[in-house]
Amino acid sequence: MKKNWTEAKAFCNNIAPNAHLTSISTAFESVELNALTINTKDISSCDQIWIGAFDPQLNGQFVWSDGTPFEYSIWLTGEPNLQYQCVSSSWEKSRSWKTTDCSLENCFICEVHMNDCFNNRSGANNCCQLSDCNIDCCPNNHDRNYSTINDYTTSDDGADWDYDGARHDHNC
Repeated sequence: MKKNWTEAKAFCNNIAPNAHLTSISTAFESVELNALTINTKDISSCDQIWIGAFDPQLNGQFVWSDGTPFEYSIWLTGEPNLQYQCVSSSWEKSRSWKTTDCSLENCFICEVHMNDCFNNRSGANNCCQLSDCNIDCCPNNHDRNYSTINDYTTSDDGADWDYDGARHDHNC
């Protein structure tokens, strides 16, 4: 699904309390995000992915849409271009960022505090059905209690990737 930056931000904010366009505060999180996108069918076809960084005053003072301090960046050479407010990640090549026209439609990744929405896969399905996304359901013995921020996706072969970058193979 592609949306412009403002629509993507609103979509993420409506998924659950405290959900937002993803914030990237360390190199590890950048690599983790890249691993998730490579294995997500809907995103792997996108060249650019909206992230939560933006420059509201076009003065080079970037902020994260969730209020997290902007202390880490991985700009492409020649960036940021202060003509544009919104930031996208070129995940496929270098994971580097560039400023982009906010009205362009790109893929995006929402960051959800799992305990604000659900504590297991069954709850995850309920939450995601409300937001027009899908997480395949696994039997209850695969449920896990998530109490930290968790980026979660499923790959085409049925394996799961969770916030620590670990792959979990299930026959769901």
